[in-house]
Amino acid sequence: LVALHREQLLQTSALGLTAAGATATASYGRAGEGKTTTAAALIHDVHVQSAFDFIVWFTFGQERRADQALRSAAEQLGLSDEAVEAGVKRAERRGERAEAALRAMISKRVEGCDVLLVQDDVWTEEQAAAYAGIAAARGRVARMLTTRDHRLAVLPGAAGAHRLPPMGDAEARELLAQHCTGEHVGGGGVV
Repeated sequence: LVALHREQLLQTSALGLTAAGATATASYGRAGEGKTTTAAALIHDVHVQSAFDFIVWFTFGQERRADQALRSAAEQLGLSDEAVEAGVKRAERRGERAEAALRAMISKRVEGCDVLLVQDDVWTEEQAAAYAGIAAARGRVARMLTTRDHRLAVLPGAAGAHRLPPMGDAEARELLAQHCTGEHVGGGGVV
């Protein structure tokens, strides 16, 4: 029953993320219940990969901040460290926050592209909001979030938050074997 539920969730999420106009999916559950494994299987789904020009993954945990996620996204999308630092310094000289400058640079980079931004193991509201405001003119930005806290799993544009049941080791291995190629490729694939 648990495996069937998770497989249905994967299919529903994959279909939802690949549909035109879809913007978000989120899952929540206790530690070790397979949120990250399920998200990894989903981004390796052939339909999800073919629906996005870029898939960006960032794992938060308790200590990581929104600016770190934004810098990681910029790097995964091919923005150079020099360009990012120059853009942040210009924004700070104008009295703007670094996060706003990073979101603007990322939005400009993904113009005309379809992008999936994955926020794994989110613990705080600040982390959940890290990618809010990133937009792709003539493209689409979708978000996927995993968290232990159901209150953080509410994303604008999401069809709803999915509560994941516990996953055993055997089920996790089977899920990854069925859905993951193990390949991580840039531009047109998983980053």
